[in-house]
Parts: sequence; structure tokens; C-alpha cells
Amino acid sequence: MGILLVLAAVAGAWALSSGVREPDISSYYPLEVGNSWSYETKQYGKLVGPTGVEESEKTGTIEQRVLGASRLSSEQLKVFKVRQKTEERAPDGTSLPARESVLHVSATPSAVSLQALESDGSESPALPAPVPILTDPPSEDEVVITSGAVQVLVTVQSQEFEAVEVPAGSYPKALKKVAGGPVTGEVSGVPVSSGSMTETTWFVRDVGIVKQERRFEMLVQGPAGSELRIEERSQRDLTKFTPGTAN
Repeated sequence: MGILLVLAAVAGAWALSSGVREPDISSYYPLEVGNSWSYETKQYGKLVGPTGVEESEKTGTIEQRVLGASRLSSEQLKVFKVRQKTEERAPDGTSLPARESVLHVSATPSAVSLQALESDGSESPALPAPVPILTDPPSEDEVVITSGAVQVLVTVQSQEFEAVEVPAGSYPKALKKVAGGPVTGEVSGVPVSSGSMTETTWFVRDVGIVKQERRFEMLVQGPAGSELRIEERSQRDLTKFTPGTAN
């Protein structure tokens, strides 16, 4: 029941902690053809219900590469295709089927946005509207992220500079964005009684996303009074960034 890693939404009126507007927010997600990112990933899930506790753990990798201009690109807005391949391994080392998708991403001086998403071989965008990944100043819009019958209303909680260290290196001035909100909807036809999601993302100028952490919790109340608690924690850390060539 994971929310897509690339779907980050922003809202509110917080300024950057430096008090100075960034001259070009697009450099925090550089979209030059050939740019590629490699991440290591970890995911932990927990289900607590009437019959006991069920836990799961997975590790894996994410590979992203900028392919070129998207069919959505225009003279007014350049949109690029970013190929993403996700691979996961079970605790016993068994490899799970790889998943591939194509992100259609735009980057302007004031906003980086996910314009469309193709997954499972589909050729049509899987998003009803563009989703802002990072903006300066932060957008005041609220964005609903949907996964099946579950929805998360996401807003920005803070956006500030902070040092961060990942396998790819140490970055003394990463732009840290914390976003999240309440979870609503239903699971197998049973309404969600309460829930929340928090996502923290670190962006570095001329590199992109170097780290991301997500916490997801949800409580489902059964018709006979039984409760099911769902918890999920995941993270990705940059292991390598390779610059490409300008298009």
C-alpha cells in the first residue's frame, strides 16, 4: 500500500530558512539528458490485528535516468522523460519482479512538477493533474495522493536547509522538505478510522534528491469492533549521481 516515491506535494506559506529566495529551484532536480541517479532502498511493514502481528522487510534499488524530451514538452514548458526501474529483495535474498515506469517531469525557476506517470507499460498519463515536487515559494495548494481506495491530503510542514550524509557523499546545504497529512478512505471496503503520512525529502543543488524517508500509519476499525493497524516505513539514499550532457 505504498505511496509512489516520486509523489511529493507542497502547500503553505513557509519561507526558506535562509530568508532568501532561491534564484532557480529547477537546479534541485537537474533534467539534463543522460543524468542518472542510483539509490539503495529499505522498506518495513507491520500489520497488527486480532490474529497477531505480521511483519515484512524488503531492500532494493532504484535507478533513474533522463531520456530526453517528453511528448508533453512544448515551447512554453519543457517536459522530460525520466525512466525509473525499481528492484526489491526479500529478507532471504530472493529478487522480486522488477518494476519500470516513466516519469514526465518539468522544472522551471519556481517549480519542479510531475506532469504525468506511465507505469506497467501504459502509454497514457496516470495522473489527473500535475503534482508539484518542489516549489519556491511553497505552493498554497493542497494535493490529494491516491493509492487504491486510500487517499492522503498532503501539505508542507517545513522547508529549510540542513546538512545530510548519504552513501554518495556529504552535503552541507541540502534543502529539506517535510510534507504530510491525514489518511482517509477504506481498505477492502472497511473505512479508515485514522491515519497519517509524513514524508521528508532532501534536495541538493545540481544533484537532485539525495535522501527520502516516509512514515505511514493507518487504523482500520472492523464491523465487529476488531482493529487492524498498518504501519509502513521506507527510505531511499543516493549511492551515485552521474551527470549527463545538456539537451
